[in-house]
Amino acid sequence: MIAIAALAGAGIALAATFFISAMSLPDTAAQLPQGLAIVVSLLAVGMIVQAWWARTHHHEKIERPGRAGPAVAFSLATIAYVAVLKFLGYFVATPIFIVGTMLFLRTLSPLKAILLAVGVSAFVWALFVWFLSLPVPMGPLE
Repeated sequence: MIAIAALAGAGIALAATFFISAMSLPDTAAQLPQGLAIVVSLLAVGMIVQAWWARTHHHEKIERPGRAGPAVAFSLATIAYVAVLKFLGYFVATPIFIVGTMLFLRTLSPLKAILLAVGVSAFVWALFVWFLSLPVPMGPLE
């Protein structure tokens, strides 16, 4: 139960980081990250409630998550990504973050990670910069 509460607390802290970072965006651009932060926080609270319920009503043993290391590493990488986003800009920080995390977590091959990073960046540029004309942190590309 303590491990689950700690993991949920980390999720809430990460969501709060996103929520606070989004406050510097225009209202329309801030709605999505703030909404997602609220959803993540609610899911984390639900995780705690579910663990408590299982422990008190079903007398089941709650096991610790087996892969906490990659989850912690991904959380730290996400915090670092948010911290450098304004300085490096979206189109520099995002490909580095995607490729780095995909390779570290061994989720994708290097080629697929690079293609994903380029595809996500191109999609975001086309949707937010070109089509919607919303400001995106550009960093040194401004």
